[in-house]
Amino acid sequence: MVKKSVLVFFQVMILYFGIGCTLSATISPLDVSNGSDLLGKLSINVPPFEVQENANTNIIILLNDKTPEKINLTWEITGELPAASFQEVSGNIHIDENAETAMIQIKPINDLVYSGTKTFSLKLSSDSKAINFGSGNQYKTFDFNLIDDELKPSLDFTSALQTILENSGSTTARVQLSTPLAHDFSFTYTVSGTATSLVDHSLSNGSATISAGLTYVDIPLTLINDSTIEGTETIIITIDSLATSDANLGTTKVHTISITDDDSLAPLVITPKVNILVSGDTLVYSVTGGQAPYNFNLIADTTGSSLTPLTTSSTTFQAGNTPGTVTIRVTDGASSTSTATVEVVAIDGLAQAGNLKVWFKADSLALADNALVASWNDASGGGWNATQSTDANKPIFKRNIINNKPVIRFDGSGTYLLTSLNPATGNEARTFATVIANGDATLGTSQHVFTMGDTFFYGSTYALTFESPFSQTTKGLGIGTHYHSQSYSFPAYLSSASLASKVGPNSERMVILQKFDGTTDKIYINGELVGSGNITLNTHYTSGTFALRVGAQWMGSSHFKGDIAEIIGYKESLSDANQKKLECYLASKYAVALKDRADCTAGPLKLSPLLGVTKPLMLGVSQSHTFQAQGGQPGYTYSVDSGLGSINATTGVYTASGTPGSVVIPIPKNNSLNLSC
Repeated sequence: MVKKSVLVFFQVMILYFGIGCTLSATISPLDVSNGSDLLGKLSINVPPFEVQENANTNIIILLNDKTPEKINLTWEITGELPAASFQEVSGNIHIDENAETAMIQIKPINDLVYSGTKTFSLKLSSDSKAINFGSGNQYKTFDFNLIDDELKPSLDFTSALQTILENSGSTTARVQLSTPLAHDFSFTYTVSGTATSLVDHSLSNGSATISAGLTYVDIPLTLINDSTIEGTETIIITIDSLATSDANLGTTKVHTISITDDDSLAPLVITPKVNILVSGDTLVYSVTGGQAPYNFNLIADTTGSSLTPLTTSSTTFQAGNTPGTVTIRVTDGASSTSTATVEVVAIDGLAQAGNLKVWFKADSLALADNALVASWNDASGGGWNATQSTDANKPIFKRNIINNKPVIRFDGSGTYLLTSLNPATGNEARTFATVIANGDATLGTSQHVFTMGDTFFYGSTYALTFESPFSQTTKGLGIGTHYHSQSYSFPAYLSSASLASKVGPNSERMVILQKFDGTTDKIYINGELVGSGNITLNTHYTSGTFALRVGAQWMGSSHFKGDIAEIIGYKESLSDANQKKLECYLASKYAVALKDRADCTAGPLKLSPLLGVTKPLMLGVSQSHTFQAQGGQPGYTYSVDSGLGSINATTGVYTASGTPGSVVIPIPKNNSLNLSC
């Protein structure tokens, strides 16, 4: 029997029936007009057809003539892991004798994983000689595309922002696919932000992989909990690139981690809080606590004052020419504010017009260090300069002695300055404010800081004396008003040897105020009333009246050994309110703590090892650290309250012990700081 020769070719026609589709193939007779004796030849040359993942697809082989015998066909799906995509990957079909059709059903696995479009091949083969597949082969392959019914997933962070504490230890940033993939999927990311990589946290630029079938991966990081005041910092993680095109980059490709600093921010405080300044004077205002940057400005200023930035946390205030009150406000990076108040006063405005009689201030002189002082100009406007024409009797000018301000230094053996003015005579009221330092009580005599009045008769001179135990008073070392030989002084306040030091830059300083109302004379040292007494000042032989002498007694003896920074004299007993302003002005200028004038430079007293840090400071054994007090009143004394180690009482330099332990450093006793070492 002669075998029927046929030509098989696919004419791709997709017919949708419900969830399936049909592909038809037609077998036609082989053209043998050229006389060749070829068997049937399967010749198919069509583009890849499509199979939908979510439906079975029937492929029907349709013959255009009945086959004279039964033909067996084997089919097989080939490609990358076909068993993961199809329920059946091979099978057998046959075309019965005298039949025209056969069907192959392709059954995809309808999973929930996005795989994208995959290309496979359908291989048909047969042992029957009734069909020739061409080129001597007994098989033929036909490419087709498996179309995924899942959409291409997007890759996003699960959130755009998270906020954590610096001491949280660790956290993660989750990246997810909207649908899983059938294979591992990798991506890269970059790290930026205000937090420093490998300093504030462990994360740096890198990559991550979402495993096949999963939808997310967590990017881990560890926070580094330091002791530095940093405020809120950020870690910004940005998805940079995708390893393949199997996913799209979504809209949430940036994740920001906001780190809340756990190092306690001290309250924002500007110091000093309240001050009295005179026109032209300057004062540095500093800020502690809060969060940088800091912005200083003047509020409701009618004085003509100004601010000049000094550092990132300080500014220099210059008092204007018009008396009044002005507020300095600082605003930090967190919009917190703190204010300080300055009252700009006119020294002559503290008394009745014309009653400011003399005003000597060392910082009005422009002299070289150790220069002889021939004239100390009177800033009151009266022109009563204090002069000395003899070089041997001239005091010297010293720079940067009291709060970086100059003084006139008297040697205690012959130096003095003389005016032609007697600011007040007889029993007239008066107020004198004097700033001295470095007094030397070892001279064994009554030293006159200044003196004035009538000569020779008791009750006719008025002076400020620096008393020693061997002078006319037997009460010990002290400061007092001296009126000729009938003197009184008030040594109880300063009865120790604190004033007995030799002249040196670090010795005691003080603001002394004397006030006589015609009956009662009072003396204040650093704001504290230390003595009061009734005296009678007489005027004898007016022609013998001598003028104000600075640094010596009226006869040119009883010289003062020490430094004078300022003398202000009125022919008036100032009111308590104006007296307070005068004392506050001098205390602020020369950094003197006033005992009974705490509101002059009010502000919380605090001690911080690192600016704003309130938790314990860690030091290694035998290491050193400088502590600085701020706020309160100047004149700080440092000490170790409990624990090991030592601290310099003046400089605040603490040296840890060689033995580990804890120490408490108070300033004063009611404000302390814990320290571990």
